[in-house]
Amino acid sequence: MLPTGKPALFPVLVVCLASGAPVRAQGVSDLDAELQALLNTPISVSSTKAEGILRTPSTVSVIDRETIRRYNLQTVDEALALVAGVDVMRTHQKRDIVTVRGMLQEHYSSKVLLLIDGIPSWIANTGESNPYRIDPSDVERIEILRGPASVQYGSNAYVGAVNIVLRKPATSEAEAHTAALSQGGYLGGARLNMAWGDDKRLMVAANVNNMEGPRTPFTDEGVTSGGVKRAPITAPFQDYERVRNASVSFQWGMHHVLLNTYRGDEGFLGNSPLFPNPSVTYLGDGIGNNQFTRGHLVNYTVDATLGQDWGLKAGATYDWQERDFSRRGDDAIRSDIIGLRTSAFLKLNWQMIKVLGLEFGSDWEKRESKEYSRYTKATGATLEDFITPGRSVSEKSAFLQGKLDLGNFVVVLGGRYTKNDLAGSNISPRLTAVYQFNDRNSLKFIAGRSFRAPTLFELFFAASTVNGNPALEPEKATSVEVAYLTAFKGFFVQALVYTGNYEDKIMRIADPLPGIPTHKLYTNGGTFKATGLEFEIKYANPKLVDGFLNVDYLLKTDGGDEVASDPNHYNFKYVPNYKLSAGLSKSFGDWFCSANGTYRAKMNGPENSFRLDGTGAWVQGPSQEITGQTIYSVNLGYTHTIRETKITHTLSVKNVGDKELQTPDYMRRAGLYTVPTDGLGRQASYTMRFNF
Repeated sequence: MLPTGKPALFPVLVVCLASGAPVRAQGVSDLDAELQALLNTPISVSSTKAEGILRTPSTVSVIDRETIRRYNLQTVDEALALVAGVDVMRTHQKRDIVTVRGMLQEHYSSKVLLLIDGIPSWIANTGESNPYRIDPSDVERIEILRGPASVQYGSNAYVGAVNIVLRKPATSEAEAHTAALSQGGYLGGARLNMAWGDDKRLMVAANVNNMEGPRTPFTDEGVTSGGVKRAPITAPFQDYERVRNASVSFQWGMHHVLLNTYRGDEGFLGNSPLFPNPSVTYLGDGIGNNQFTRGHLVNYTVDATLGQDWGLKAGATYDWQERDFSRRGDDAIRSDIIGLRTSAFLKLNWQMIKVLGLEFGSDWEKRESKEYSRYTKATGATLEDFITPGRSVSEKSAFLQGKLDLGNFVVVLGGRYTKNDLAGSNISPRLTAVYQFNDRNSLKFIAGRSFRAPTLFELFFAASTVNGNPALEPEKATSVEVAYLTAFKGFFVQALVYTGNYEDKIMRIADPLPGIPTHKLYTNGGTFKATGLEFEIKYANPKLVDGFLNVDYLLKTDGGDEVASDPNHYNFKYVPNYKLSAGLSKSFGDWFCSANGTYRAKMNGPENSFRLDGTGAWVQGPSQEITGQTIYSVNLGYTHTIRETKITHTLSVKNVGDKELQTPDYMRRAGLYTVPTDGLGRQASYTMRFNF
């Protein structure tokens, strides 16, 4: 059993290493093939021209196919949570919110852009993306860019971008998997890849992922409803995540088509976390009822070489998404959010002379709110439109970027000009200088500025107690970082220090009513800063062990984004000072075992949470603190072949210590101190994977 407040070792590896490890560590004379592949893999998330990790002009981490297999990572967000500088959190409204460098999302994940094979995807109304729209079985690698990325992608790549690269092997293959989970859930899926020649590829995949959690006690907000004040109620709540997704990727020469569709159902903490209370004839705000999201993405891209010096990439995307959630305990009233993004882009590469190349192009995008309503479930009749149907915003942009390549020394300088119908104009520049000492070492200096335009939800949401703010300014982030990357004797290391300056953060504020705060308005906060370290080390040595260690540490943060009506609320109050993730794995013959875990340092909770005292009066609660939290998983696998089919059996236990990780309730800050980041509890699973 791991101690609650500090990192711990993984006991399972004692057995693993004893089974086949030599007494002394055996270094390798050269890099293992896995690390060599990492250095040579073209990284596409940070530039229109893919380059290796030592030369790519941004800070990028890679979760490769082998890591996904070795640690039996069952969801994309499970993989992302292992990366330095990245975390997956929750508000009362939404699970699986990806954050980068401690920049919290207000309700939805609108500050980190999700891409599938380089194609952005997010809901037009509220800005969020859903990592579970792709299953890890279909992933070749995940590229995680940390830092501003508006030069490449515009608005939503505010503090980072995640590019999920689908599997496209050079030879035809098929794979199927199925798994049973201890809480009653199950996993399953199949993928077919076909290849003809050098430039014709087809991938078709479909998956189901049902993860059920136990019914555990949850204490609701218990503040007010319809003018009725009451004590908080503790009642059973079941967390779950049930996902279906399918993807098609087709390449025929220079033509590329991407299709993705998904539906995800999840445990919902309520529009406000309030259980039904028959004693005051109040029906609750939907806690415990189902919330679902679904979406359809279609993209066509042409990627062509024009002579020796020119390259062209152009495409168009249709991205439709919906989120539907409950507003009452009896589920009679629900809300439906439907958004549509249509976009097009054109990018050109011109190698002017041997040492100087230019990238330039233009993007256009329209974001439209098809619906944001409150409706009756029985009849589908609309009771209220929170955003007028058809409300939209268009955004046009152009970018120019030059690359001076002098061999060991590379300089990238460029910028993007964006014109948003509602948020006005913005210029996002960046400068990167890379000095590559040799094929194993490089030093990077990266400076950039990003912005995020307000979403339609933040601008125009209108109801009796919550209102958007059409006067919002775009968020802006400026960062400077220095990174050193090296590979030697089985190790790959990426270490960096960064400083970030954040302006006009869009935040929900508490507008106090007599005695009880309610959330009323979006506003821009002041300027605040952070300085941090990120350290990643990967070790690969088949004769000994494979492993990784990822650490991020906030050296210095400050407030500054507080507003007068809510002086105790600021971004970095709710962020752990550091996070540590580690993993070890060992293969011996046809067997393998692994363990991985994450430790999050203590976090602060809200100071203005209200509670009933002994006399029945409402009083403001004290400042809360979440102590350090550890979660770890273990895996044991065996592979064998029957005729020409390779079969892998894997036994896994996720969250061995059965911890319910907590996130500060930085959204509502009324009567709720924390929310469970993931209430699925301990999950044992048995997986069979067939490779044909």
